[in-house]
Amino acid sequence: MATIHTVLGEIDPAEAGITLTREHIVYANPGCEYDHQTIYDVEEVAADVAAQLDRACARNGISTMVDLTPIEVGRNPLLLKAVAEKTRVNIIGTTGFFPERIGIPHH
Repeated sequence: MATIHTVLGEIDPAEAGITLTREHIVYANPGCEYDHQTIYDVEEVAADVAAQLDRACARNGISTMVDLTPIEVGRNPLLLKAVAEKTRVNIIGTTGFFPERIGIPHH
């Protein structure tokens, strides 16, 4: 049987419903992990984002979102999980990097 992997575990594809396919819960400039001004409280941000996400998704009938934030601009798996735990929205987290050809730091 096919399944969709979310940050809280697998769901049946029938549960996905309307899906936002290219979203970012957080997005920062490359190098943000080294800037003390970009440090935030995960639980505080998760509560704020979850409340906004619940309202917006309920208003528009959205059940699932895909967070495509690459590592270079602030992807935070702990934040994705915390938001998912506080909302009714399925969150799919992705992995990966920006391509070097567009000028983002290479690995």
